[in-house]
Amino acid sequence: MSNNKVSDEVIEKIRKCLNLAHGRGATQGEMEAALGKAKEIAMRYHLDIAGISMEDKSGKNKSAITTDKGSVKIRSKHFRPYHRYVCATLMEVFGIRVIRSWQSFVFIGETFDVAVCVALFPWLEEAFWDCYWQIRKSYGETEYVAGTANGAYMGFYNGILAANKRAEASLSTAEKQSWALVVVDKNALVEQRVKQEYPELGKSRKSSIRAFNDGAYHTGYAKGKQVNLRQVNGGSGATAVR
Repeated sequence: MSNNKVSDEVIEKIRKCLNLAHGRGATQGEMEAALGKAKEIAMRYHLDIAGISMEDKSGKNKSAITTDKGSVKIRSKHFRPYHRYVCATLMEVFGIRVIRSWQSFVFIGETFDVAVCVALFPWLEEAFWDCYWQIRKSYGETEYVAGTANGAYMGFYNGILAANKRAEASLSTAEKQSWALVVVDKNALVEQRVKQEYPELGKSRKSSIRAFNDGAYHTGYAKGKQVNLRQVNGGSGATAVR
């Protein structure tokens, strides 16, 4: 079997996964599983997933990395403390840039990553709030307590990052190197797009560490480790946090 034939077959498998993830009838779990499978195959064969056109029927990789901009509205009337963790999660896992707007956020990143983040944002809003609410009930708190909320959100955030880093750690050295090169190229293009869209935008400030409840942090961390947003190794997809 020739190398071209192998490449064509592999690219076609990735394309099918991407089309499934973009399908109108796809559920959240199906979208995440399809995306994860596409990235798993791409890393295994050292391919740039961002350069695979979903509409090209010839089996040839003709497109380059493209960037896009998307926006999402928050579900509440005002910004909530968990929103900073939702955005930080998407930035860390998918490498997008987030710009805060009026009752909304603007995402700039690789085209497919932006589409995924737009779809995941409302789910993460619910997941972070639900994590805090469950911990709050277990403590018997009838009112908002900043330490409990900060601990729950921070723990859930770090748990999600740990789950995704654990999945990436299972890749071979060659797969990690190949993926790292794609990330470097992608990040450079994303920063270029941000400067084009928002030339006056300065560098983002690092968030200060806030006081938090240690027990709430560890409980949130355990819940977050159950969520693998990228589903690099396949899996059943992220589920509701309980």
